[in-house]
Amino acid sequence: MIDKAELRAIFESTSLKRPEDTVGFLLWRVGHRYQRDIDRACADVGLTHLQFIVLVISAWLGRGPDPVTQSSLSSFSGIHKMQVSAVLKALENKELVTRERHDSDERVKQVQLTPGGLATLINALPLVEAAQKHFFGPKMELGNNLHTTLKQIVGSWQEDDD
Repeated sequence: MIDKAELRAIFESTSLKRPEDTVGFLLWRVGHRYQRDIDRACADVGLTHLQFIVLVISAWLGRGPDPVTQSSLSSFSGIHKMQVSAVLKALENKELVTRERHDSDERVKQVQLTPGGLATLINALPLVEAAQKHFFGPKMELGNNLHTTLKQIVGSWQEDDD
């Protein structure tokens, strides 16, 4: 049996005295609660939070002149390539996106929203916006400072940090 005094001593000897006082633990809790709330909102249109993210980023990148690829989705989102591939497969099975081989490079798959994917995205966006307002406050007051801080953190990452 482990001595409880020994366990207390471990935490007293670090800066991680209590989980609720650490940024990492709070970020983890907030992130998981936010994901759960967005999952619930997206369920009304048959998506998970991750599927919504991949769908919306596919649309966002699709506005530009370059073809959207699994690799570009992974790079932009920070989602591992294998996970992007799995999510795209699920979206393709729902007929929300297509993945076609690139003309000049067989290894590259181009991603495009289908008309059904666009309709689903149009229906999902207000649901996600409403969930965000509920989570961060009607005027996003709780999210504004967090947004600034998160942008600073993401901006400080080095290119090879993935």
